[in-house]
Amino acid sequence: MAVDDSDPRVQAERKLIAAYKKVAATPEGKTVFEDLFSRFLWQDSRPHVQAGNATGVVFMDAQRMLLRYIDRKVNLTEDELMSSFSLPTEIKQGDPLDAGQSHRQFSEGYL
Repeated sequence: MAVDDSDPRVQAERKLIAAYKKVAATPEGKTVFEDLFSRFLWQDSRPHVQAGNATGVVFMDAQRMLLRYIDRKVNLTEDELMSSFSLPTEIKQGDPLDAGQSHRQFSEGYL
Protein backbone atom coordinates (compact mmCIF):
# COMPACT_ATOMS: atom_id res chain seq x y z
CA MET A 1 0.00 0.00 0.00
CA ALA A 2 1.45 3.36 -1.01
CA VAL A 3 1.80 6.40 1.21
CA ASP A 4 -0.47 9.32 0.29
CA ASP A 5 1.98 12.22 -0.09
CA SER A 6 -0.86 14.73 -0.35
CA ASP A 7 -1.82 14.03 3.28
CA PRO A 8 -0.58 16.92 5.47
CA ARG A 9 0.34 14.46 8.24
CA VAL A 10 2.61 12.56 5.84
CA GLN A 11 4.26 15.78 4.70
CA ALA A 12 4.79 16.88 8.31
CA GLU A 13 6.30 13.50 9.24
CA ARG A 14 8.69 13.61 6.27
CA LYS A 15 9.85 17.09 7.37
CA LEU A 16 10.32 15.88 10.93
CA ILE A 17 12.37 12.86 9.81
CA ALA A 18 14.53 15.10 7.62
CA ALA A 19 15.12 17.49 10.53
CA TYR A 20 16.23 14.67 12.86
CA LYS A 21 18.57 13.26 10.22
CA LYS A 22 19.98 16.71 9.43
CA VAL A 23 20.77 17.46 13.08
CA ALA A 24 22.24 13.98 13.63
CA ALA A 25 24.55 14.42 10.63
CA THR A 26 26.26 17.49 12.10
CA PRO A 27 29.31 17.11 14.37
CA GLU A 28 27.41 18.89 17.15
CA GLY A 29 24.39 16.63 16.73
CA LYS A 30 26.58 13.53 16.85
CA THR A 31 28.24 14.78 20.04
CA VAL A 32 24.93 15.60 21.74
CA PHE A 33 23.26 12.31 20.75
CA GLU A 34 26.30 10.26 21.82
CA ASP A 35 26.24 12.02 25.20
CA LEU A 36 22.51 11.43 25.68
CA PHE A 37 22.71 7.79 24.67
CA SER A 38 25.71 7.07 26.87
CA ARG A 39 24.13 8.75 29.90
CA PHE A 40 20.54 7.59 29.70
CA LEU A 41 19.91 4.71 27.29
CA TRP A 42 21.88 2.06 29.17
CA GLN A 43 21.15 3.07 32.76
CA ASP A 44 21.02 0.21 35.22
CA SER A 45 17.55 0.05 36.79
CA ARG A 46 18.29 -3.02 38.93
CA PRO A 47 18.89 -0.99 42.12
CA HIS A 48 15.43 0.58 41.70
CA VAL A 49 13.87 -2.82 41.04
CA GLN A 50 15.57 -4.36 44.10
CA ALA A 51 14.46 -1.45 46.29
CA GLY A 52 10.88 -1.73 45.03
CA ASN A 53 11.07 1.82 43.67
CA ALA A 54 8.55 1.59 40.84
CA THR A 55 8.68 5.36 40.25
CA GLY A 56 12.43 5.19 39.65
CA VAL A 57 12.00 2.36 37.16
CA VAL A 58 9.24 4.22 35.31
CA PHE A 59 11.34 7.40 35.22
CA MET A 60 14.32 5.55 33.75
CA ASP A 61 12.12 3.74 31.23
CA ALA A 62 10.65 7.06 30.12
CA GLN A 63 14.15 8.39 29.47
CA ARG A 64 14.99 5.26 27.50
CA MET A 65 11.82 5.51 25.44
CA LEU A 66 12.64 9.09 24.49
CA LEU A 67 16.10 8.07 23.36
CA ARG A 68 14.75 5.07 21.44
CA TYR A 69 12.38 7.46 19.65
CA ILE A 70 15.29 9.71 18.68
CA ASP A 71 17.41 6.71 17.68
CA ARG A 72 14.68 5.40 15.39
CA LYS A 73 14.24 8.80 13.69
CA VAL A 74 17.97 9.05 13.10
CA ASN A 75 18.90 5.49 12.15
CA LEU A 76 15.92 3.96 10.36
CA THR A 77 15.33 4.71 6.71
CA GLU A 78 12.54 7.07 5.74
CA ASP A 79 10.67 4.18 4.12
CA GLU A 80 10.75 2.22 7.38
CA LEU A 81 9.57 5.23 9.36
CA MET A 82 6.80 6.03 6.90
CA SER A 83 5.50 2.45 6.78
CA SER A 84 2.91 3.17 9.46
CA PHE A 85 1.22 5.60 7.06
CA SER A 86 0.74 2.81 4.52
CA LEU A 87 -1.16 0.51 6.87
CA PRO A 88 -4.87 0.07 6.22
CA THR A 89 -6.94 2.38 8.38
CA GLU A 90 -10.22 0.50 8.03
CA ILE A 91 -11.18 -2.68 9.82
CA LYS A 92 -12.49 -5.00 7.15
CA GLN A 93 -13.97 -7.70 9.36
CA GLY A 94 -16.64 -5.45 10.82
CA ASP A 95 -17.59 -4.75 14.37
CA PRO A 96 -17.09 -7.84 16.55
CA LEU A 97 -20.16 -6.88 18.59
CA ASP A 98 -22.31 -7.20 15.46
CA ALA A 99 -21.05 -10.71 14.68
CA GLY A 100 -23.95 -12.51 16.31
CA GLN A 101 -22.87 -13.41 19.81
CA SER A 102 -21.67 -10.58 21.95
CA HIS A 103 -20.79 -10.01 25.55
CA ARG A 104 -24.21 -8.38 26.01
CA GLN A 105 -26.20 -11.60 25.84
CA PHE A 106 -24.08 -13.11 28.63
CA SER A 107 -24.22 -10.09 30.92
CA GLU A 108 -27.99 -9.74 31.28
CA GLY A 109 -28.98 -9.26 34.86
CA TYR A 110 -25.50 -8.20 35.93
CA LEU A 111 -25.75 -4.52 35.02
